[in-house]
Order: sequence, then C-alpha cells, then structure tokens
Amino acid sequence: MRKNFYWSGNFGFSLIEVMVGLVILTIAFIPLTGLITTHYKQIADAGIKITALDLAQRKMEEFKSKKKIDDILNEKIQFPDDEFKDRYQYKVIKIENNTYKIEIYYQQDKLMASLTGEISTQ
Repeated sequence: MRKNFYWSGNFGFSLIEVMVGLVILTIAFIPLTGLITTHYKQIADAGIKITALDLAQRKMEEFKSKKKIDDILNEKIQFPDDEFKDRYQYKVIKIENNTYKIEIYYQQDKLMASLTGEISTQ
C-alpha cells in the first residue's frame, strides 16, 4: 500500500532571514580578513630577513676568500646582482683587528641583518 505525503505550510527561508544570515556572516569574516593581511605582511618580512641573512653570509664568505676589504669600509654599496641591486645594500664595518661586521640594508635605510666574523686580511 502506498502512502501519500502532503506537506502543509511553507518550508524554506524568507528573504529577510537570508539577508540577516549574510549580515551575520559578513560581520564574522571582517576580523578574519584583518588577520590574513597581518600574517601576509609577517611572512613577507620574514622572507626579506632570510634573504638579507643569506646575502650577509655570501659577502662574508666572499671576503674570507681573499677579496680586498679595506677599500669599502663604512660605505653602503649596492649588490651587483640584478635581483638585489635595487633593494639591498651592504656595509662593512671594522670592529677589531680581523673582526668585521657586515650589515645588510633593505630599501636604503632599514637594517635587516648583520653578521660579525673574522676575516684574514693578509
């Protein structure tokens, strides 16, 4: 035997209920977008710092391999590589006899990394 089901009444959402739900969802997502942009900026800054540390390490190794260092002390110098020359500069500072510090600057003035090490100048 087959039963017939008849639905009485209206089921579903009215336009007002849908609009109220959308407003609630919008209000809930506003703080999340702020968090996403904040985290994106932190990730970008971390990438810049990692690049700066890598460049400092490269320069330190370059000077350790007997490149002349005394001519460029205390001057900001751009990197010759096309990838870095417009954004990163470095400065070599003599601390003691054979101890030097290499500072890496981002966009002319922002110190991003410094690396201190011994470089033999003989």
